[in-house]
Amino acid sequence: MAALRGAFAKAKTEDTMIFFFSGHGYEGGFCCYDMSASKPTASGAAGSMQREQLTSTYKSYGGLSYDEMQILFRNCRAGKKLVFADACFSGGLQKGEQLGLSVQSARNGDVVYFLSSQTDETSLEMSGGTNGLFTYYLAKGLAGEADANADRSIQLQEIFDYVYWGVTAYAGRIPHNQHPVLWGRFDKTMTVFKLK
Repeated sequence: MAALRGAFAKAKTEDTMIFFFSGHGYEGGFCCYDMSASKPTASGAAGSMQREQLTSTYKSYGGLSYDEMQILFRNCRAGKKLVFADACFSGGLQKGEQLGLSVQSARNGDVVYFLSSQTDETSLEMSGGTNGLFTYYLAKGLAGEADANADRSIQLQEIFDYVYWGVTAYAGRIPHNQHPVLWGRFDKTMTVFKLK
């Protein structure tokens, strides 16, 4: 969180801030590499906590919650803000009723959320590969395959269409439900990447 806050604080209005996450997710956030798998000890104040509260604490112990993500972007001054998240349940970032004011702030601040799966879906890894299915198609699309109109730039709608159809077709053959989500406040013709 300290590293993210530091990077986001340096952004100016003419900058583009991109946050990319590929890894495990839980319902409510991302599992960071140093997220603790051990549960807090049930002694002292923790011993008096209800089971539901402890379960919630275990889930988010060291994780990056969606609430924290929203706060980071609310406080970032970059003119363009993009989140690419390849994690199970990542579509939960769009659940405004759970995130309250912080989501409203994000809606008012031109943030693109391109998420690998819907709220209740898990995100697949490529069999025999090193990436998630979403990341695999995202990388191929940004390398040029998503350039549908051959203008040497990848627009937001082009990369979404390419990734969405690639992921859903691959997942459907397994069969598995995985549907990438594009959410936020943005211009669909916005250039995400220029090809050389």
